[in-house]
Amino acid sequence: MTEAPLSNRRAIVTGATRGIGRAIAERLLSAGAIVTATGTRSDGAPPEGCTYHAVDFTDSAATAAFADRLAAEPTWVTEARGGHGFVELADALIAARDE
Repeated sequence: MTEAPLSNRRAIVTGATRGIGRAIAERLLSAGAIVTATGTRSDGAPPEGCTYHAVDFTDSAATAAFADRLAAEPTWVTEARGGHGFVELADALIAARDE
């Protein structure tokens, strides 16, 4: 059997509970990625197989805390909501890895 193209690769998809973000998460899962999905609601429902975290990326402390949890692993970040939170999360991940 052939290994999935993204097997054992980690991805974070913001806005993954609906629309384009959900479609991106589903596609990454089907390619074998380990997907962490985010949304703003504590009761968010990402695609089955994702780990879910409710994160308010407008809150810099919440963004930094989320990044700290994920900093140990190489991670690919995708953003589906039009930009808000993506740069903040990417910057926080870089900062957490540099510590």
